[in-house]
Amino acid sequence: MAVPESLKNKFWASLVGRTAELDVALRRASEGDAEALGSLCAALHKIKGEAQLLGLVTCAELAQKMEAIAKARGSEGLRSEDAEPLVAGVLAMREMGTNAGQSASFEEALTGLILHGRALRAAGGAS
Repeated sequence: MAVPESLKNKFWASLVGRTAELDVALRRASEGDAEALGSLCAALHKIKGEAQLLGLVTCAELAQKMEAIAKARGSEGLRSEDAEPLVAGVLAMREMGTNAGQSASFEEALTGLILHGRALRAAGGAS
């Protein structure tokens, strides 16, 4: 069954505001706030799930890669090298929300997240 465009549009509209929340959680998590890291992971997980339900594959994939990096650090918290790919992901999501799923920066953000995730796994810091 096809998902009504009105539901997709509602998701995209809400995503803009949610990226502002991601910005705050990301900044706080980068400063060592474990609670903010948990909030960041939860928010990304929710975005991923909603996007999957709506068939918004690119957004779901972006959220999944971001969540994996955030979760990989666990109790040690985010490191400075995690910030760049995560911020790029947030910016791509914001652009998607503003442009009904279109993002010129999506591919670059996703590539950065994939490469960073691979580096974390190679170093034993991600699943």
